[in-house]
Amino acid sequence: MIDAKCQCGAVLEVHEHIVGREATCGACNGVLRFASAEALADGAGAGDFDAKLVISAGPDRVGEQILLGGVADVSIGKSPERQIQLPAGKLVSRAHAKLARIDFGPSRWRIDDTNSTNGLLVNGQRVSSHELKDGDVVGVGDYEMRFVSTYVVPQAVPTYSGPGAVACPSCTRSLPPDTKICVDCGIDVTTGRPLVVSRGLDEDDLAIRTDTWIRVVSWIMPLGLMPIASEAFGTRRPITTWVITAVTALASTIFMIAIMASDEEDPPASLMNLMHWVGDPELVALEDDGQITIQREEADGTIGFRWWQLLTHALLHDPAPLGFVFHLGGNLLFLWVFGMRVNEVLGNAKFAAVYPILAVGSAFVDGIINAHQPMYPTIGASGAIMGLAGMYLVFFPVQRVHMVIWCRWWLVFFPAVFQVGFACGYKTFAWRGFWLLVLWILWNDVLPVAIGWNDEVSHWAHLGGFVTGAALAALLLITRQADAHRGDLLSVVLGRYAWWLLGRPGAKAAAAG
Repeated sequence: MIDAKCQCGAVLEVHEHIVGREATCGACNGVLRFASAEALADGAGAGDFDAKLVISAGPDRVGEQILLGGVADVSIGKSPERQIQLPAGKLVSRAHAKLARIDFGPSRWRIDDTNSTNGLLVNGQRVSSHELKDGDVVGVGDYEMRFVSTYVVPQAVPTYSGPGAVACPSCTRSLPPDTKICVDCGIDVTTGRPLVVSRGLDEDDLAIRTDTWIRVVSWIMPLGLMPIASEAFGTRRPITTWVITAVTALASTIFMIAIMASDEEDPPASLMNLMHWVGDPELVALEDDGQITIQREEADGTIGFRWWQLLTHALLHDPAPLGFVFHLGGNLLFLWVFGMRVNEVLGNAKFAAVYPILAVGSAFVDGIINAHQPMYPTIGASGAIMGLAGMYLVFFPVQRVHMVIWCRWWLVFFPAVFQVGFACGYKTFAWRGFWLLVLWILWNDVLPVAIGWNDEVSHWAHLGGFVTGAALAALLLITRQADAHRGDLLSVVLGRYAWWLLGRPGAKAAAAG
């Protein structure tokens, strides 16, 4: 249930189904409208909707209170699809502005102008983006709305001095008998493990988008298993991830065009030396009657390892057109699912520094392990992205990752066309991040390395990136450079024994008390 506080002070208890509609306060007859860009499951609105916009001036609806909730951006404009629709405003654009949630408890919101014709005003000043504070007056076309935070700072649980008291292992507060959770610290009193925060997803919207994309992708890739969304929670906008996506796609496209425009049988050394060359340049593998022998020959040195390849290899992908689509597309999908969540935790500046480190780490390990093999080139961002997967494992081990598995049976087993026609079958499910990534790395990289499977994939680059990412994430947590809201692997596994590394979760509460 949602506890909605009216301007008159009355508190309304309403069901989550009210989102997108309005309610009337029984005490003062005031109108309250609940705005969220996503449908909320039962119980998901508890503790939310503690901030609102109150229409103080405009062509209509003066006095209406618009309560803000959910995780996704809330749009404001004249067109019907906006969550906050202002159709009577002559100066309101179809897509005028949007509200982006920054944090919970208390709710923090930022308002952004979305290229409106008449601009966005906050306290009489035109702005493109502004974090709202209690009492700010927002001007959207003909309307003025006052931002109000109804958050009530929770009172500390009074110290219990009766018989059978339980002491919180973090803040040492004395709690009543049989207490399971210390609310101030957000931990299990017995184990010291944290209460983990996860991102709420609109599963109806996710199902619609999945159905649309799978029916397209399955014509190109008739059988597959892919992650599609993550419940990991961060508060920053992942701008760096989009920049890396754009730079990688552009560099890979230019490289493909350059290779195709050159002699594809013998590309120039300037292009070849952008790839990461691994192994001994003087060793050559020769095949004779199915037997492979390795012998040493003098190398001319025009192609081989250069220091910049530790970075440039991560910007380039398979130059063959079909391979380009699968190689680049698959890597970017993993970048979006795992990289965005890590970006949201670290922030854009730190993420921009971390990504090159992961690229270098993956290439370095690959080069060291295969230093005594005949020289060969490697290319692609998968090593760096597996590094992000390693960081995700440390930051978000218990948050769920939504997956989809699909098959166009008649493309894989042609006789099936007589039973299923041309249909595409698929199934969505969710795994904890820990199990997904551990099983993924074991199946895709550890097993092929263990059995010596030669599938032309740089498994050591993947493993090197993964280990580099996991170690780097742990270091950032220990040095207090990253905050995964106590849902990290160290806190979840070690409980109170992680506090000497990460600090006590109740330190702030104890200081405040």
